Formats: sequence, structure tokens, C-alpha cells
Amino acid sequence: MRTRLTPEERDARIAARKAATWGGETRLKYNPDVEGYGSPEQWQRIFNQTMGLDEARKACGSDSPRSILEVAMSATWDEIKRAYRKLAMKFHPDLNPGVDPAKFRKIQGAYEILEAEFAR
Repeated sequence: MRTRLTPEERDARIAARKAATWGGETRLKYNPDVEGYGSPEQWQRIFNQTMGLDEARKACGSDSPRSILEVAMSATWDEIKRAYRKLAMKFHPDLNPGVDPAKFRKIQGAYEILEAEFAR
């Protein structure tokens, strides 16, 4: 159970967040609308077009993301995460040097596609 912060601890945490700097200016949080990068939806769309879902779909090829992760069509998000982690540990090229890295990219791509599907 989390304990409640005293007002002094709360003020200290807020001051620490405000003290974080980026590019010489002090701020609490990055705001793309103020800083000129567009809306969050536009940022996500650009990211998916350049390196997200398009690359993931290429990695998966014609296989279904659920069949790659070996989960049922009715699988919950927790079951998908569990299956991804299990396969990622088994096929990660850094952990298992003899494994083909393309298999890991395929697993990673399937996970990204399902993550975007559940985010909607």
C-alpha cells in the first residue's frame, strides 16, 4: 500500500521535476502542440508510417500475428504479452547466439501489430 506524501515531500518532487532541463530550458513535460511537432495523433501516425506498423507488417509477411505468437483469437492482452515474452526470451539473438534474428523480428512485429490493435 502506498503511503501518502507529506506536503513537503510533494513540493520536493514537483521541484525536482521542474528542475529537469531539456535544451537549456526548464519545463515539466514535452508538449508537441506547443513545440511545433503537431498533435499526438499526427506524431503517432508519422511514427507508424516510418518505422512502426509498416515495418512490423513486412516482418510478419503473410502470417497472422496471432499465429506467430501462438495465441488464440480470443486471447486477452495479458495472454498476448505472456506469449510474446516467452517467445522473445527463446528467440532473442543476444540471449541465444545460434538463433536466426529474422525469427525474433517476426515475433517483435507481431507484437507491435497486436499492440496497435488493442490500443484502439
